[in-house]
Amino acid sequence: MSDKKERIRIAAIELFACRGFHRSTTDEIAAAADVAVGTIYNYFRSKQDILDHIFLTEHAKRQAVYERMQRSQLNPVHKLRTIIAEHFDEVRKNPDLVMVILREGHNVGPQVREKEGLRRFLSAIIREGTESGKIRPVDEEICATMMFGAVRGIMRDFSERQEKGDCQPEIFNRALEQMMDLVHHGLAGEK
Repeated sequence: MSDKKERIRIAAIELFACRGFHRSTTDEIAAAADVAVGTIYNYFRSKQDILDHIFLTEHAKRQAVYERMQRSQLNPVHKLRTIIAEHFDEVRKNPDLVMVILREGHNVGPQVREKEGLRRFLSAIIREGTESGKIRPVDEEICATMMFGAVRGIMRDFSERQEKGDCQPEIFNRALEQMMDLVHHGLAGEK
């Protein structure tokens, strides 16, 4: 990825987090990226294309982690832990990205929506676990949706705390430990 394209992406994340997608302009994005407005159109067709690129870039990062997990010899439970931990690491590094993911996800184009990203990766890992006997038989789609919902809920909590000036990035570590404890032991710990 070119340096200018990456600067545009980063500037857009900052502006979309602060002002929202609809209230941000390509002129503002160009100014924040320190490029001419015309330069944006060398890389993107529209502001919508920039938003989609932000989501597709994040999807590609999760896809790379998922593919690395699939090549590894880790058991499925450890794969779940790793992919969630790496997701949390990415969002912890960029709180503005959290806000964009949460606030602007409904504005992405169809090519982004069809990817499903993290939820699909979680489902595939859970399916692998049930097929190998490392995870008890469950509906992998429902379990993946529940885990994905927990991940988004933690991100939302982090984002809301950040807006109030009560930044607690350690929430991701605590959340990961609690989620994995539930995976290992369930809530009741018995049938």
